Amino acid sequence: MKLYSTPFQWTGKTFLAHLFVAFLVLSAGASAQDIPSPTSPTTASAYAPKVVLRLETLSNRINELQAARTELLAQNGNSVASLNDAQTIQLQELNAELVEVRESFALLALSDVDASVFQQNPEEDFNWQQELSDVAAPIVDSIKNVTEKSRQLSELRADIDRNEQQIAEASRAIQILSSQSDTTMTTSLVEELATIKSDWEDRLQTAQDKLLNNETRLQILQDNEVPVSQRLHNGLKDFVLGRGLTLLLAISASAIVWMLFRAIWWLVVNRLLTKHTRRKAIWFRLASYSFALFTGIAMFIAFIGVLQARQDTLLLAVALVLVVTLLLGMRNYLPNYLNETRLLLNIGAVREEERVLYNGIPWNVEAINLQTILRNPALNGVLRLPIADVKNLTSRPYKDSLWFPTDRDDFILLPDETFGKVVEQTPELVQVSVRGGMLKSFSTGDFYAMPITNLSRGENYGIASVFGLDYGLQDLSLNEIPTTLKAHVDAALREKGYAESADNLLVELNEAGASSLDFLIFAQFPSDKANEYFALRRTILQACVDAANQNGWSIPFPQLVVHKP
Repeated sequence: MKLYSTPFQWTGKTFLAHLFVAFLVLSAGASAQDIPSPTSPTTASAYAPKVVLRLETLSNRINELQAARTELLAQNGNSVASLNDAQTIQLQELNAELVEVRESFALLALSDVDASVFQQNPEEDFNWQQELSDVAAPIVDSIKNVTEKSRQLSELRADIDRNEQQIAEASRAIQILSSQSDTTMTTSLVEELATIKSDWEDRLQTAQDKLLNNETRLQILQDNEVPVSQRLHNGLKDFVLGRGLTLLLAISASAIVWMLFRAIWWLVVNRLLTKHTRRKAIWFRLASYSFALFTGIAMFIAFIGVLQARQDTLLLAVALVLVVTLLLGMRNYLPNYLNETRLLLNIGAVREEERVLYNGIPWNVEAINLQTILRNPALNGVLRLPIADVKNLTSRPYKDSLWFPTDRDDFILLPDETFGKVVEQTPELVQVSVRGGMLKSFSTGDFYAMPITNLSRGENYGIASVFGLDYGLQDLSLNEIPTTLKAHVDAALREKGYAESADNLLVELNEAGASSLDFLIFAQFPSDKANEYFALRRTILQACVDAANQNGWSIPFPQLVVHKP
């Protein structure tokens, strides 16, 4: 008879707990085999004297019961059918007691033998939960083996305490019944008390048998105790030669399958396909990912095959539980996986060689993979984005699109009219050299969103200046003054070598301002001279002031006129 029996229960909590400790059992499971268990054979030893005495007593009782049953049947012609009701009840009691005594005899004689292994399990209907429990049962059994001996000792001591309590209570009951005087009792009362006393005597004998059996088994466990160092040594040795070797063979088989499939794929890709096909063909991407999936399945089959060949049920159960856990986890993430698969196959919302906006900056999708490459031709550097960040974007085809408002070495005007030169622009930062050689830095996204005037992009750029004269020159403002200003600015520009700009010069009255008549002077210059932007503005202003000085024109300043009532 087994000391204990704990059926495996399949629940969510135990499932995760078993999965967590599964691989811890790999090293501890082997060492636990040194602990004596109900199903492991122990060293045969001679019965103790008190055991022999009790076995003789039980044997005599068996003979008495058999003789009483034979005599009862002989009185009725050895026919059960001829027994009356009282005799039938008596026969049933004899048979029941005989079975119980024989069980006690067998229990005491074979105290460390598990007879339950010979019992046939009845066939049951298919239950998927029970089937999963059977798969995970080796894991639980291995976990149990780790603390097998401690639990056996604890259970045996608890059973011994319970047996001693039973003996004490049964002895007290018998003492009470024996102390009663039958001289003052009726015959029926005496017989009833005798029946109760006999029942308690049977209980006392059963408790004593169990106590003797448990004490014997406890002594066997204590005698067979192995030192901790020896158990660790044996456990390590068994693991290396058993489960460790199995793991090594399984991993090696998977590695061989992986190398074989990689070699086949390398030959196909490099010998039969062109680089253009590998980069552009959708069928090649589909074949590539399908081949990778097939390789993984083949590696798993090789791993499981080795475990099956080595008949290691524990590792096989752990592997199957891990696969089931992986499949259950993939169920929640399957939509994301499908979306990412579409991207990897270049048939999703983002496609290679298209334009996508990320962090407010346009990018060219150079390559889609687990790490997608984004490149902006105008920026020095690339971005590598995980596929999870790319799946939320949308790309579009492009043709001759503007990637960035500036290039390196361009001369620009910032929104605050600051003049500068772009010295560096990367995916993170844009640096502009302003007056005095100082560097001004901007976040690339912020710089892209600014209303920047690029003087270097295009064939020409223009300079517009406003020059104000006194209102007393109003009669000359439409003809003489514009002509004179144009002549002076024209001469100054030709002197600087900008004859083409002088030919396209525009000078005319712009507006009547609050304190002056404002004249607009506008000239175009080639973009390769953008670095002379401020010098040219000063040249135009100097020419206008020179014209005013030569003609005696007054240049006003802003005035505030106060009228008294």
